[in-house]
Amino acid sequence: MKLPVLFLFSLSSVFGTPFGVFRVSDGPVSETREMRIASSGDVVHVCNQAIISSVDVVDAHHYKQGGRVYVAVALSEGGRLKFEHASGESIGGRLAIVVSDELISVPRVMQKISTGSIQVTGLSEDAAERLVELLKKK
Repeated sequence: MKLPVLFLFSLSSVFGTPFGVFRVSDGPVSETREMRIASSGDVVHVCNQAIISSVDVVDAHHYKQGGRVYVAVALSEGGRLKFEHASGESIGGRLAIVVSDELISVPRVMQKISTGSIQVTGLSEDAAERLVELLKKK
């Protein structure tokens, strides 16, 4: 069974890494964990194996613009290539973004992402600061 690619960013040890991009299945399979989207309660089945982890991060900063807080994450060349490949396979699918074990956002992938940078939104300013600290400590 080929799984659609969706992404999530986890700041806990649930998946064994402080930051990760993971595949998500349309339904439960043995290699997934069930998570609920914080805002809606909808269930997402997240695969256990990371596509990208904190070792692929070269820099991270948080910003506040127009009342919106986000974290800009820069990937290594290897991370960029993995993310580009995975996002290319998931066009039309969603990205599941998890922070501190909370699934906070599930945006849809509209095109292959090849820039080597990711923006994580839907965070409080404190959560954004914690994410940056964790990613810089890796």
